[in-house]
Amino acid sequence: MENSESQAFLWYQIGKYLDEAKAQNAIIDNEKKCFTKTNELGEIVYRLSPPVLYNIRDEHSIEEYRRNIQVNEELTFAVFLIQAGAASLGVWVDGECIHHKVITAYMVRKKQGKSQLTHLNQKGKSRQGSRIRLNNSIRFFENINVKLEEWLDDIENCDHLFFSCTPRLWGELFRSKVSCPIDKEDIRWRRIPMDIKVPNFKELQRVARRIMHGRVTCKSS
Repeated sequence: MENSESQAFLWYQIGKYLDEAKAQNAIIDNEKKCFTKTNELGEIVYRLSPPVLYNIRDEHSIEEYRRNIQVNEELTFAVFLIQAGAASLGVWVDGECIHHKVITAYMVRKKQGKSQLTHLNQKGKSRQGSRIRLNNSIRFFENINVKLEEWLDDIENCDHLFFSCTPRLWGELFRSKVSCPIDKEDIRWRRIPMDIKVPNFKELQRVARRIMHGRVTCKSS
């Protein structure tokens, strides 16, 4: 929105902003996962974007959405961003990052930009460079699970486990010789509904902010 004012808010303040959205006669935009109000020209003049923690799903009204969320001022969660050759992991307690780790490995073919696991699955061939990448891939997932094991006491106290990972790599995480200490069927797993850049600490912080913070944007008069 042009000529607009924007304000961020924390997850536990969502009730206040839902009351404001209702007073504005805002409606749910399920595609963009926000609440909006438009003027007579069809221009958006008000937008409430909830924190990812309270992501809009299939609700049809503010009242239905409010019933489906459970607001608590205490929040503990973990974030796992995993791509081929790069992972960024972290644990947050009430807005503070208490653990973080970036793990990298050479496991992507430079010319094709394709992970060695995918290449072997498609071609079934392996030369010396390929074997190096494959061994690095194996250690990559082992290193992730070792770190998760170190943090397990805090992870067990998490309310939510947010992750971004392709199905192929997600399967490799749970097939690792070093077992993942978190059950694949754990009901706390939640896929992050965001486009993720290359995992690093800065990206981890960006995602955590989106999980914890919502935003209200109003068109200036």
